[in-house]
Amino acid sequence: MVLLDADGQHRPEEIPQLLNPVLNNQADMVVGSRFLVKNDIPKYRMLGQTVLNITTNLGSGIKLTDTQSGFRAFSRKAIERMSFKETGFAVESEMQFRANRYGLKVTEVPINTNYDEKVKRSPVVHGFGVLFRVLGDDITTLL
Repeated sequence: MVLLDADGQHRPEEIPQLLNPVLNNQADMVVGSRFLVKNDIPKYRMLGQTVLNITTNLGSGIKLTDTQSGFRAFSRKAIERMSFKETGFAVESEMQFRANRYGLKVTEVPINTNYDEKVKRSPVVHGFGVLFRVLGDDITTLL
């Protein structure tokens, strides 16, 4: 299974490289990382992403360079084991927490991104919303 945000930021032609570790039994969850290759990412997004990466990585016990990537692939094992409580933007962090809980193999692959489209929601509001879900009293819902 592949998840791909519908905002035009990710390139569907990169799906095969995202699936490769799953198809070769090297990973149960593959995260496309904007930070493993040179991408022209706005500075304010880099700052917010860094904060979310640190908190999600520390909380989940899995270290990723792009914890909020909306471009992911999953093995059958991951699909069968994981279900999510989050309905908002913190679902990517929840995936990381659950992957650790169920002992799933997680890896990243480099992806390219496009930031030409005007944002539909405030990245600052989005970032704080995710941060509060990860750090807040409801963190147990991510586990």
